[in-house]
Amino acid sequence: MRAAVGAPLAVLGLVLTVSTMTYFLSAAATGPLTSRIGIRWLLVLSCIAAGVGCLLFASAHALLVVLAGSALVGLGSGAFDAGVNAYVSLHYYGVRLVGWLHAAWAVGAGACPLLVSASLA
Repeated sequence: MRAAVGAPLAVLGLVLTVSTMTYFLSAAATGPLTSRIGIRWLLVLSCIAAGVGCLLFASAHALLVVLAGSALVGLGSGAFDAGVNAYVSLHYYGVRLVGWLHAAWAVGAGACPLLVSASLA
């Protein structure tokens, strides 16, 4: 992607900063957004935002498109993460189940790179 956009490697810091800042902004806004549109629409719209952001990444030929994709991925994933955590803790077994949710994520995040590396070897 760096070659297609024609940007130096140092621009990666800007891309990551945009993604991280929009993640934190959307996670912080999850409470008011959930009050206005409900948890169902928050999760649907955040998945759409993250999906469109990924499509922008895949088709980017300009740095602004990459930054827009980064912002959408950050907005979508931040709202989704905070929304799912709040929903699970309020409607199921409290924070205990959220701990199991995060443990399952950690196992997948650790095991998947190993499985992909083994399958490519």
